[in-house]
Amino acid sequence: MRLDTPVFVRCPKCGSSMLNLRHNEIDIEYGFVRCNNCGFRFDNETLGITPSNHTISLTLPNLPKTISIRDEENSSWVKLSITDINYSYVNGIFHFTISGRKKFDNLGDCNLTDCFLTWMISNTSKRIFETNDIYISSLFTDDDFTVDFETATPMFTNKDMVLQFSLSPTKKQEEQPEECNYFEFKRLWDDTLGVSATGTINVEEIIIPEEYGGYKVSTIFANGFKEQTNLKSVIIPSSVKKIESGAFAGCINLKELKTSENLIDIENDSFENCPIEKAILPITVLPYIDLENLIWLEITKGSKYGYLSEDRIKGRFADACPKLEKLVIHKGITAIEDYSFYQCKKLKNIFLTEDIRIGKGGFCACPSIDELIIPSGVEICDSAFSQCKIKKLVATKKTSYVWSDSFAFSEIEKAVVSTAFINSIENCDIYDLEIRGNGKSIYGNPFVYGNHLSKIIISPNVTELDKKVFKRCPIKNASFPMDVFECIPKENLEIVEILRGDAIPDYAFSDCEKLKEVIIDSSVTNVADYAFSGCPIEKATVSADLITKVKNDNLKFVIIHSGTTIKDYAFNYCELLEKVELPDSIITIGKNAFSNCCNLVNITLPHNITSIGEYAFSGCEKLESIVLPPNITTITERMFKGCCNLKTISIHSNIRSIGERAFEGCKELTNIIIPPTVKNVGEDIFYGCEKLESLTLYFIGKDEDDNDSTIDYYYGYSDSIS
Repeated sequence: MRLDTPVFVRCPKCGSSMLNLRHNEIDIEYGFVRCNNCGFRFDNETLGITPSNHTISLTLPNLPKTISIRDEENSSWVKLSITDINYSYVNGIFHFTISGRKKFDNLGDCNLTDCFLTWMISNTSKRIFETNDIYISSLFTDDDFTVDFETATPMFTNKDMVLQFSLSPTKKQEEQPEECNYFEFKRLWDDTLGVSATGTINVEEIIIPEEYGGYKVSTIFANGFKEQTNLKSVIIPSSVKKIESGAFAGCINLKELKTSENLIDIENDSFENCPIEKAILPITVLPYIDLENLIWLEITKGSKYGYLSEDRIKGRFADACPKLEKLVIHKGITAIEDYSFYQCKKLKNIFLTEDIRIGKGGFCACPSIDELIIPSGVEICDSAFSQCKIKKLVATKKTSYVWSDSFAFSEIEKAVVSTAFINSIENCDIYDLEIRGNGKSIYGNPFVYGNHLSKIIISPNVTELDKKVFKRCPIKNASFPMDVFECIPKENLEIVEILRGDAIPDYAFSDCEKLKEVIIDSSVTNVADYAFSGCPIEKATVSADLITKVKNDNLKFVIIHSGTTIKDYAFNYCELLEKVELPDSIITIGKNAFSNCCNLVNITLPHNITSIGEYAFSGCEKLESIVLPPNITTITERMFKGCCNLKTISIHSNIRSIGERAFEGCKELTNIIIPPTVKNVGEDIFYGCEKLESLTLYFIGKDEDDNDSTIDYYYGYSDSIS
C-alpha cells in the first residue's frame, strides 16, 4: 500500500530510520505492516498512525474463494470460483480483473472476500463496506459490467470511481511467536495461508506455525526456504497439505524433518540436496523424499493422493535408504509388502504397529537387528525375517497368522515368545529362549537346529512338553516348573532354577558335574536327600528349610529367600562359604549354624532375630565384624569362639547375659564395652583375646559360687589387661 500523503513513522526495529510512507512502500498483511527497509513486521497500533483520509493505489496478491455476480441476460446469480484477481488505480479510475470458473446458479447474495477487504457488488448497492482495519466507500457513476463465461474472465469497469479510505489502528491480534519474524505469509484462495522465509534464517530449528492471524497455514511456497543453510531441523504442522517445488532445496545441513499424515502434495525437488537423517513422514510422501541419508525413519499413514497407497509400504523400499538403523511403523499402516526391507544391512531397531501384515521376505537378510517386538494381530508371511541376525525377539502377543518358516535360518541371541509362536522359530539358531504360555503344550522337536541354545526359561504356566523338544540342545542355564523337568537335558547344566513345584525327587539332578548354581522357588516344599547328590553347587537360593538339601563342600554363596529358622548345624563346616544373605523373616539361628565356616567374611543379621544358639559362629576365622540384632538378649556360650579376625562387635543395651567363653580366641579384638544391662556373665568370656586393650565393665557380677567376680573370671588371666 502506498500513501499519497506523507506520513512519518519510526520502525521499531530500524530504530533511527524515519520512514516516509510516501516513498517507502509498506504492505498490509492481516493487520500487520512490513518495513521494506529491514523486513520487520508490526501492526498499525505499534506503528502509531493517526486515522486520516488518503487516496490510495492498491494491489493485492491474495485471492478470495468465490464471487457472486448477476447474469443480466439470464436474470440469475452466478457464483464463480476465483483463480486470479488483480487491482489497479490509474488516472483516478479503479480497475480490477477477476479470473475464475463458473460454479452454479441461483445464489442470493454476491460478495467478494479477501484477507482484510470485503465489498458488495450488485445493481443497487453503492458501497464497499467496512472490515476490521479499512473502510472504503465509493460512488458508482456506471454500473455496467460484462461477463464472458467462455473465457471465464469477468471484467468490471467504473469510469469515475473515487475511492476514499481511512486508515485506523487495527484490532488487537493474538501475540505471535517470536520465531514468526522468520516467516512471510500470503493468503490463498481457500482462506488459508502459504508461508516462506523472510530472509536468512539464523536459527537451527524452525517450527512452521499451524495458523497465523486466525488463518490455517496450508502451503509452503516454492523456493520458500531454499538454501537456508543454517537449518538443521524443521517441524511441519498437521495443517500443511502442500509443499511446493524447491521449498527446502539446498538446505545442506537439514538433518531432521517432521511432518504429519495430512501432507498430501509434495514435489520431487521440495527437499533436493537435503541430507535428512531423521524423519517422521506419511507414507504417501516417501517417494518424493531423498532417503539416502536416513538413519531414523517413522512412517505414518498418509492421505490418499493419486495412485499412492496411504497405508501400504511398497516392496524394495530399503534400496532407497541404505543407512537406515531405526524404523518405526505407526498405527494405520496395514502392510509391509514383499521384500520391502530386504537386505537392509544397518537396520537395528524395528517397531511395528498392531494388525500389520509383513509380506514375503519383508525383512529378509537384515544382519544387524538389535530388537524386534511383534505386536498383537500381526500376520508374518513366508521368510519375512529369514536369514536375519536378531539380538532380541519379543513375540508374546496373540498374532493373526505366522508362517512356520518366517524366521528360517536366522540367528537369534534372545527370544521371548509365546507357546503359539514356537513353530515360527523352529528352524532358527537361538542362544537364549524364554517361553511364555497359559498352560499350553509344545510337541515335536522345534529346536532341532538349536546347537547354540544354552539358556531357557519356561513359564510356570507351561504344563507339558514333548520329551524331545530340547533334544541335542546344549542347555547350560535352565528355569522351568517341575512339570517339565524330564524334558531338560542335564549333562551340560550349570544353573538350575525351579519356578514351581511341590517336590524335587531323589537323583533328579544327581551327578550333574557342571551344576554350580541352584535356585528353588518357595513353592517347593520338599527336596529329596539325594536330589542334588554329586553336584558341586557353589551358589544356592533356597528357603531356610531346604538349606541342608543343597549343602555341599563347594558352597560359597547362599541366599535365603524365606523361612523363620536357620537350623542347627545348617552350614557347619562349609569351609568355602564366603557370603550369606538372610531375609527379615528369620527369627532364630540354631546352634553351630555357621560354625567352622572359615571363609565367611561378614554376615548381616536381620533385626527380627531373637535368639542365636551356642557355637553359632565359632571357627569363622575370617569374620571381621558383626552387629547383634536389637532383640537379642543373650550372647550364648562360645558363640564367637575362634573368630580370630573379629575386630569389632557391638553389644547393645538389651543384652542381659553373656555365656561362657563367648569371645574365646578373638585375637584381633582390641576394645569392647559391656553395657550396664548385663547382669550375668559366664567364665572366661575373653579367654585368649591377646590384643584386648580396653575393657569397660559397668557391673561385676557373681560367679557360680555367688562370690564377687574378678577380672580373672572374665578374662582368664588378669595381667594381660592394661
